[in-house]
Amino acid sequence: DLSSKYPGASIVIQLYKEFARVKLNGDASVFGNTVGLLGDYKTGELLARDGSTELTDFAEFGDEWQVLPSEPKIFHEVAHPQFPELCIKPEDPRG
Repeated sequence: DLSSKYPGASIVIQLYKEFARVKLNGDASVFGNTVGLLGDYKTGELLARDGSTELTDFAEFGDEWQVLPSEPKIFHEVAHPQFPELCIKPEDPRG
């Protein structure tokens, strides 16, 4: 809930099996400068960390944004995989 700073804005995270859905409720005044694992808010482009390389493969994009050892930790416990070990890819829902 972001309403203390942005009335009516929120970030909703839903989990289903091994999939996560992130919904941004708000407009460009709230999320307009965001980039990262959710893509560029304004263009929808999947940009690499360098901010200019556009990726089209979702697995490659996810690996590009894996948390690095030099970045702050946001979880209390360290779970695997950790960089340089690649993330676990979800199974193809089509079988």
